[in-house]
Amino acid sequence: MAREETPHGRVLYIAAEGMNGIKRRKRAWEKVYGAEPDLRALAFLPMPVQAGRWADWDVLVKAATRLRPALVVIDTQARVTAGLDENSAKDMGMYVDAVRKLRTHTEACVLTIHHVGRNGGDARGSSVLDGAQDTEIRVEKDKKGPGGKLRVKITLDKQKDGTDGDIGIAATLRRVDLGANQYGKPVTSLALEPHDPFAQPEPAVPDHIANLSENQGLVYEVLREFANHENGATVVEIQGWLLESPRVKKARGSISSALTALVEKDKVVRLGKTRFVLKEHTC
Repeated sequence: MAREETPHGRVLYIAAEGMNGIKRRKRAWEKVYGAEPDLRALAFLPMPVQAGRWADWDVLVKAATRLRPALVVIDTQARVTAGLDENSAKDMGMYVDAVRKLRTHTEACVLTIHHVGRNGGDARGSSVLDGAQDTEIRVEKDKKGPGGKLRVKITLDKQKDGTDGDIGIAATLRRVDLGANQYGKPVTSLALEPHDPFAQPEPAVPDHIANLSENQGLVYEVLREFANHENGATVVEIQGWLLESPRVKKARGSISSALTALVEKDKVVRLGKTRFVLKEHTC
């Protein structure tokens, strides 16, 4: 696959659902990579503008044209087609016309996020959608990576003017600690890690940490290595072991938040007010 040069450009993200989650994604990205100037070129529209209401859609098209984005993301198709039947060729034809109008006036690439059916096969709805699109990219969950990291598989299912089907990459999403909410509960989100197609595959994750965040997995492994007994350890002791051990990666978030989550997941038990012990030593 040849390498294509792509210039930077503005992005308009129509967040028709899950805007709170998107805000956390942005915070996580900035925590990992910094508040890059490029993020200023990312604009969010937190409302489900309906493609079936031409007056509303025309307002969107005019606003997007003034913004002159290189990419428009519609998240999700279902949320901007309320009242339309996704299995109807007529109704989905209306959506295709709406997207075409947006693309024509902005000269942008329009990316529609849609879901597959319950059987995990093709995208839901009328085949009109598949026939109208130039490119179809499938994103699906893959096996967990080290520290409970979420992996996704990205496959090019269709490319109208090129090769498709045999092009795919694996990407890893890093869980990022964002502190705690007003009730003291940990807040986390995800950030995409850089992909190296030539890197050696990472080893499989042990079952005992497969569903833990990176920080939770580190604290759990420290307890297994240094406090693998019924007395457990304190937060201060765990912090000291993390700093001293050359074998253990350094935790990037709050140890207390990680321990709280491990207690909630029934992996660790609190002994009194200050000590924590692995659940297996309390049975």
